[in-house]
Amino acid sequence: MSLSTRKTLLHALPIALCGLVGMALTGCGGGGVSLPLGTPGTFRSAPVAMGNGTATTFVTVDANGRPTAVGITLTEAALTGLPPAVKTLFEFPLPAQASTTAFDHIELRYWSHGHDPADLFEVQHFDFIPFLITQQERDQITAAGDDLAKVLKAPRAEDIPLGFAPIPPVDEFYAEPRYGTRYFDVSTFTPVLNHEEPYTTTLFYGYYNGKVDFLEIPLTFPYIQATQDASFPIPLPHAVPKSAYYPTRYRIHFDANTREYTFSLEGMVAR
Repeated sequence: MSLSTRKTLLHALPIALCGLVGMALTGCGGGGVSLPLGTPGTFRSAPVAMGNGTATTFVTVDANGRPTAVGITLTEAALTGLPPAVKTLFEFPLPAQASTTAFDHIELRYWSHGHDPADLFEVQHFDFIPFLITQQERDQITAAGDDLAKVLKAPRAEDIPLGFAPIPPVDEFYAEPRYGTRYFDVSTFTPVLNHEEPYTTTLFYGYYNGKVDFLEIPLTFPYIQATQDASFPIPLPHAVPKSAYYPTRYRIHFDANTREYTFSLEGMVAR
């Protein structure tokens, strides 16, 4: 991203068993133990190898069957031994108990050295990306030919959270196959663009055919490793693409006892 681009932006202003302690409340996906739908507790997918550790998706459900959190947990070792390639994608299904949330699956996109522009985003980071659409639906997004018009279809005002603006057409992520386009949070991102605050985390909304199809939350490694617990608001648009539970905040948490990092979506509300 060049200086002119930045100005445009500114202007747009199976491993493992479940832990025995949590077995009464926790279900494992895959070949593990699975509790019936509607049972309160935290339900986890089967762990997947990642770096030198593992990653596990989860959903927490209350006694009334309502989801309270959904996300992914990484062992501390998962942040080491990652591929040296510029970009690596890790995709994870969610437990069946997450079906009442708006989300179908989670992707972690790993950037070993970040990406352009070098003076802003060239830092090792994850993009934590919960998708509202399926993998098969994503495969239909080519961002080429007739599909480009769907990628760039402007959302209605009620489909855009207050304070979000489209990224400029010169941005490399403006029309991306299997994703769509993005809108950024002007108030939180402007200080980063102005070099007034370091690049640590922010929130993007992804759109395809005028509807939200993903959230994207970049998390830099220095910030992840320095953070014990932090949460940030997720403003919701007035209109949503489907009836489900949506998060109102995202959280980064490190458990010093289990040596695990968790990226979660919380504060679920029915929409």
